[in-house]
Amino acid sequence: MTLKDTDARAVAERGTPLIVWREDWNLGIPGMDRDHRILVSLINQIPLAFGGAEERVIVTSVLNGLWDYTDFHFAREEAVLAAAGYVHGADHAARHEDLKVQVLAYVEGYAKDPDAVDVGDLLAFMERWLIDHILVEDMRYVDAVRLSPGAENAADHVQLVDDGTVEDFFSQLDA
Repeated sequence: MTLKDTDARAVAERGTPLIVWREDWNLGIPGMDRDHRILVSLINQIPLAFGGAEERVIVTSVLNGLWDYTDFHFAREEAVLAAAGYVHGADHAARHEDLKVQVLAYVEGYAKDPDAVDVGDLLAFMERWLIDHILVEDMRYVDAVRLSPGAENAADHVQLVDDGTVEDFFSQLDA
């Protein structure tokens, strides 16, 4: 992964976050807002991971953490939407799948050849994805969730299991 022709090095050198959370990005759904803040924090670690002998290990760790948490967050969000009976839930889940494919391409691309992945492109994608997804797509479901008592709690039943996969807690009870 190279830093040439990008502003990622400047971000890392300044030590300032790439994305600064703004309160108007809150959905008013505490679990989802917390997840979004964690995703911002993970994205902000990317430029800070560069430089030094351990760069590849740190960048790989950050990208893998971002992948795992993205998968976990999307599963939680989809559980909330299902519990709320959100009519566009399938479309929202399809958009999640598209985003996961793109994130995974960066993770796998870096694993195969770190120098072939442009960090500027990665950071621009992450910033655009997170902000556009929250401010546009996620804001669309807020009313449906607020009008459905208990829907917010559905996220609490989704967990990351030992093998790195995500599943609904209640599905374990049925086994």
